[in-house]
Amino acid sequence: MQSSQLSRQEWRAVADNHSARDAAGEEMERSKLTQSDERTIYEGREPLDVDFCSISIDGNSDNDILQQRLNDVTRQREDLQQMEIELRAQVIAKSEILEMRKRLMLK
Repeated sequence: MQSSQLSRQEWRAVADNHSARDAAGEEMERSKLTQSDERTIYEGREPLDVDFCSISIDGNSDNDILQQRLNDVTRQREDLQQMEIELRAQVIAKSEILEMRKRLMLK
């Protein structure tokens, strides 16, 4: 086997009670996933030397909660960016006013 094939990582997403297509291309068994199905992501480092790590995701309303939190954080970030723009403008304006005052006092 060539070294480029040995270092290749293979990624598969497999739902519980489902089989994934193997390297020989065997047909996958599929059934419809319900919202309560738990999905697991596996990483195999090499085809023969399998080192699995998994992340379980419950397909319930947690996704809605996460999406809402993401929207809230996005809104907060936009508010903070606007505040940063306003504060920078104030700093620039203040420094220009101080510079103008300094020039007027020197005259």
